[in-house]
Amino acid sequence: MIDWILYNKSFNLKFLPFLSSKYEIDNYVLCLNEDNVYQNYVSQDKKEGIFILGYILPRLEYCYTRDFAITILEEVKSQNFSYINNFKGNFNILCFFNNQIILINDQFGIKKYFYYQSNNVFLASNHINFILKNIKLEVSMINIIKYFIFNYFIDGNTIYEKCKYSKAGTYFTLSNEYKIDEYFSINDFVDKKEIKYSVRDSIISGAELWKQIIKQYINSFEGKRISQTLTAGLDSRLILAGFRANNYIPSTFTFGRKDSLDVIHSQKIAKKLKITHTHLYPNDDFFCDYSQKAKEVVALSSGLSSLYRAHRYDAYKRMKNSYDVLFFGFIGSEIIRGLYPDGLTVPKIISDYWLNNAIDIQEYYPKTWFSLTRNELSDLENEIKSFDFVQRPDLFLFKCMIPLHFAQDIALNESLRVSSVAPYWDLDFLEFQKNTPFFTDNNKKEKFAKMGHFRRRKGPFYSANLIYRLDKKNAFMSLGKGYSPADYSFSMYYASLKFLFYKIFFLKKYKIPNFNYEKWFVEYLTNFFRENNFDFSIIDNNKIIDEIKLKTGETELDFISYVKLVNLQLIKKMENE
Repeated sequence: MIDWILYNKSFNLKFLPFLSSKYEIDNYVLCLNEDNVYQNYVSQDKKEGIFILGYILPRLEYCYTRDFAITILEEVKSQNFSYINNFKGNFNILCFFNNQIILINDQFGIKKYFYYQSNNVFLASNHINFILKNIKLEVSMINIIKYFIFNYFIDGNTIYEKCKYSKAGTYFTLSNEYKIDEYFSINDFVDKKEIKYSVRDSIISGAELWKQIIKQYINSFEGKRISQTLTAGLDSRLILAGFRANNYIPSTFTFGRKDSLDVIHSQKIAKKLKITHTHLYPNDDFFCDYSQKAKEVVALSSGLSSLYRAHRYDAYKRMKNSYDVLFFGFIGSEIIRGLYPDGLTVPKIISDYWLNNAIDIQEYYPKTWFSLTRNELSDLENEIKSFDFVQRPDLFLFKCMIPLHFAQDIALNESLRVSSVAPYWDLDFLEFQKNTPFFTDNNKKEKFAKMGHFRRRKGPFYSANLIYRLDKKNAFMSLGKGYSPADYSFSMYYASLKFLFYKIFFLKKYKIPNFNYEKWFVEYLTNFFRENNFDFSIIDNNKIIDEIKLKTGETELDFISYVKLVNLQLIKKMENE
């Protein structure tokens, strides 16, 4: 869904979607749908203006007003870009004044835009399709191999050599020249921390802060219908506790198999707490038409999302008339627990580097599919070692996982005109969190690379205590790991023993995945590799088909390498559609 585009006036466009408003600023043209703008202001002579897309809220300590677009514009005009740090959210800001245009994105780079820049040509949009349909782009093999290694397109790169996506906390100035600057440094943010709170104070103050933050969202989205995903985990349970502590009851929904822990526990808590709850699982039509669903989910996210999110997008679509704002709890507790390297959250190259302090690129991508010279391999190895997030768990979270993980679901929901909120990544909460004993510790990265969930007890202790302080009725209800938040608030060891007992005696039940990739998925992949030739790799389709048939299909990881190839091919198909 293209909401805004920006391009050189002199550039001969091949494709120009209809958008309701058009502004000419010196050598550039800005077009957008103003109906989709969160806040805006344009002067009567149309020589200056500001458009805020996504959502943006004032920080808690900042004087709250509902209409702050003009104030932000005035501060940007005076070059006071640090003023943006009085706000938080998932946003793109487009300003124009004095024949220049400035693009600003949120501090963590969660809401993406895409841009192409070469010589005197500049194109930008919230969707990559606008660029693909106007410029013939070359595929970058290096970017593709990074994608295979990290599971994401990292460091602002896409599949294409000269097409980038916006990075965290930056502003892009366009006038006679192009310039990208940083108004928010993630490195400075996480480095400027000190333990200011004891364990007890962290829990007491943290619970009160969480209540304030959720209240601010409730007030800011007044008149909107709020929903949240509800699972068997701590993340969503703490969000629910924040709502209930403010006497607000959102609707909830869960997607997944009816015998999975997420579904079983979410239905129990919804019934006990009298919450309107919906359980969603793809119907037969979904599986029959999966090829179209996969193609759709990759296209709507501009190629950033994997087809693995197709079943989630199916749930979002079926719920779109039931809510206007959706709250997520995904990977929230990782900041207070330590990263768990499961092959998806933390790629193997990262956890291995934390353990061994060494990298051999050839171990981490399928050499039979891609060909690189020795010099290219050496250059790539040195480049990866230079990434600061490879060295540090906290920077990996903030520079890689947060923006790329949430950008996917946000893009999918925004295509349905639904706002997406990830409260664990609220700037006020993180500012507090980094000064407590409960924060990702870089000194323990070797332990993070080895630990299983049972040994990562600090995170559940903290989250469970917050839930207990905010919402005791919620806290006494069991989680998917066999213990309740109340168990953890009474004794970390008691809760751990309950988890151990539960896992040993209910192992079969515990292992049931939320979503299965079974025979239907093998059939989908098999058909895809039969029908498609991959011009950017050296593969034997028949050999891959034989390999796929041997997979059990219980989890995403069974097929992840093949799915990455399919994702790449689906991105390429977007050029011609």
